[in-house]
Amino acid sequence: MEYLRSLPVGGSVTVTASINLLPLLIPPTFLTLSYLTWKDYRAFISLGRGGVPWNFYGYLFITAHRPLTIRSVLLHPTVPTHLTNKGHLIPSSLPTRPGLRPVVKGIIPQRQTTQQGTAITFALTHAALSALANAYPTKCRAAESQLEFHSKGLHSLIDRTGNPTSRKLCRESEICHVHAVDGSMHVEVHPEDAKIIIDKGWGERHPLANGWAPMGKFLAEGFMLVYAPRNLEEVEVVMRIVGAGMGWASGGGELGWVERAAECTKGVVMGKELVVKAMEVWEKEVERVLK
Repeated sequence: MEYLRSLPVGGSVTVTASINLLPLLIPPTFLTLSYLTWKDYRAFISLGRGGVPWNFYGYLFITAHRPLTIRSVLLHPTVPTHLTNKGHLIPSSLPTRPGLRPVVKGIIPQRQTTQQGTAITFALTHAALSALANAYPTKCRAAESQLEFHSKGLHSLIDRTGNPTSRKLCRESEICHVHAVDGSMHVEVHPEDAKIIIDKGWGERHPLANGWAPMGKFLAEGFMLVYAPRNLEEVEVVMRIVGAGMGWASGGGELGWVERAAECTKGVVMGKELVVKAMEVWEKEVERVLK
């Protein structure tokens, strides 16, 4: 006790000095926070239009939802106990994607910023979705996405109300939609299929998968970003994943959608040599414009 009494009492001087410094510290702190917020907002805008308003209000929506994001987009989703049906992919359904994973940024929008697709691969993906819808007009339709209104989506027409293991997709039974800015795709699949897609290197989960997104949209465990195809062969792989999404949309009641989607893709890319030549011309033109 005597030791404590012998200690010098100088705390009041330190506290007073700190208080006096507050007016000097607040402006730099405010400026730093303002700069970081503006920089973060510009990064949000640079990703292009998505499922939220492309302005500061949309940015505030996303900022508020950041605490709700999953720990890792490469984390395998859990299979709900109520789900009795199996996935539609097996490991041999997809080859291993060559190379490193692309860089993906953002929450909504979630966009691929490297290894983006070309105009040709984007057009082929669109054509393949239309071919699938035309081949099975009573099962699905190609129409504007209800999640990203400027994107083309594929919607299921299969009635799943009587299937207890089925769950309604994000909105309007949407299976997938393609992003024009990078060629990537969002697709919802069975959680078991999501594991295979991740392990084979073809995609990653949405940061808000298994939770509520802005404007009352629920993103299921298997809501995936599938990387943009870089060539014709990869368009077929991506469509196999779409087929898995179609199988998931059927509530597990219909099989064979992976193969059906692949067959529709083959019909689209029959003129392979001409497409490759057109791609080479397009890439040279882009290179010339960017120089």
